[in-house]
Amino acid sequence: MVDLIAVGELLIDFTPVQRDNEFLLKQNAGGAPCNMLAMASSLGTSSGFIGKVGDDAFGAFLQKTLIDKGIHTEGLVLSDQVNTTLAFVHLDQKGERSFSFYRKGCADVALELHDVNLQLISDAK
Repeated sequence: MVDLIAVGELLIDFTPVQRDNEFLLKQNAGGAPCNMLAMASSLGTSSGFIGKVGDDAFGAFLQKTLIDKGIHTEGLVLSDQVNTTLAFVHLDQKGERSFSFYRKGCADVALELHDVNLQLISDAK
C-alpha cells in the first residue's frame, strides 16, 4: 500500500548539454506524474506509478530511475509491442524550453484499461 499513486506518462527527455563548442543530448527521466511522485518520495511519502514504457533500454532506464527514487513500480508495464516515448527539449536564447515529442504509437499513449491494476488505486491512501 502506498500513500500516493499516479497514472500517466513516463518518458525520456533528451536535454541539451553544452560541451566545448557543441551541444550533446543527455537522457533524463521525464513526465509530470513521475516528477511529482519523485518529489513526494523525497519528502517521505510512499508513492507508486501506473503507466507503460517499452521493454527496451529506455524503459529499463526509466524503471531503474523509479526504483532509485523510491517509487513503487508494481503498476509499471514494460511492453514489447510499443517503444518508450521520447521528448527532445529545445532551449531558446533566453533558456526557455520547448519540446518535440515522439509518441505516436508509443508506450505512454498505449496504456489500456487491462494494463491497469485497479487494486493498486483502491489500496492507495
